[in-house]
This record gives sequence, C-alpha cells and structure tokens, in this order.
Amino acid sequence: MSDPVQSPVFVGRREEIASLTALLERAASGEPGFAIVAGEAGVGKTRLVTELAGHAADSGITVLAGHCVELGAEGLLLAPLIDALRTLAGDRQEAGRGIRQAYALASGIGAAPIADEATALARRTRLSLDEPDADADAGRPAPEDPLARFGLTEREREILVLLAAGRSNPQIAGALFISPKTASVHVSNILAKLGVASRVEAAAVAHRLGVTG
Repeated sequence: MSDPVQSPVFVGRREEIASLTALLERAASGEPGFAIVAGEAGVGKTRLVTELAGHAADSGITVLAGHCVELGAEGLLLAPLIDALRTLAGDRQEAGRGIRQAYALASGIGAAPIADEATALARRTRLSLDEPDADADAGRPAPEDPLARFGLTEREREILVLLAAGRSNPQIAGALFISPKTASVHVSNILAKLGVASRVEAAAVAHRLGVTG
C-alpha cells in the first residue's frame, strides 16, 4: 500500500480554522481558553490542528505538543499536557518563558495538576517561575551546569533527580509516565555516563553536585 498523499495547500475547513484562529488570537492577548477538535478517524483533525500550529508558530507563539497515552498503557489523564510541558526543557530561556506562561495559565483556570507539574519542572530544571529582571540579569554569566561534562539528556537528568531521592524504577516510571522497563534502561545509561556501578553511587554523585531537585 502506498503512503497517503497530503496536499501542501490547506483546503476547506474555513469555519473551523476561523474559529480556532480567533481562539488563538484571544489567547495571545491574554485571554485563556481551550478547544476540543473531535470527529471520526480520517476526517482531517490532525491536518486541521497542524495548520493552526503552523499559523501560531509563524506568529511567534510557542507551540507545545503532547502525545496521547497508548491504548492499554498505564498513565494519567493529564499525561499529554505534562508531556507537552516537558518539551520546554531544551532552550533554557525559552523554557523559562514557556513554563512561566504555562503556570500562569494553569493557575488562572484552576488546573492545579498542571500548575503543580510546571512548578516541579521549573524546580528540576532550576528555572524560576518569577519574571526575570532584565536589568539585573544583563551581563551576568550563566550558572555553571554541574552535569554538563557527563552528557546526560534532559530525561536522564530528571531520572537522576528522582534516583537521588531514593525512588525505585517503578516509582520513577510512575512519576514520569514511562514504563518501568524504560526507566531501567535510563538508569543503566545514567550509571554508565557517570562512571559508577550502582544506584547508591549515582545518588551520591548527584548529592555531591547539588543535583537533588
């Protein structure tokens, strides 16, 4: 079977894209809101949302994407939103701005679990939820990253913090919405990168470097 053909030009759905664009513009002006795009499989939901995301990105708006929990997999209802927040952890400046916006929005609409996750993510990545003082920060050197020399990924850094707190693989998996097997693989990679032979030694390294969440 050949791959599905998708036109590079968005056709139709004028009313839907107009409604979503209006919602996007209100959000950009500081008015929070949400929309549910629903319909049968194959009617073009993903194409519609992709078009809107492209429009938002072209307008300088940060676009986050979370992935649904697979059928039969364990996970919380808010896992896709939490997954979206974690995509902010790459660029620290952009991450700080995005996490602050996510926290403010979640707090404004009473979404406590998302606000709590934004707070936890800011703590793990050492980002502040307070607006930065541009004058105070001007010319100030960036703080040294104690883990830089080990080459840990953002996910491995998250797991190291939990490992240092004494979490087991199942507990790590539950906290990060991954499987225990995936958590085990990450822990093994962390031990190899840190050059240690046990979880206890890895935790000791994290504590010595002050990486404890």
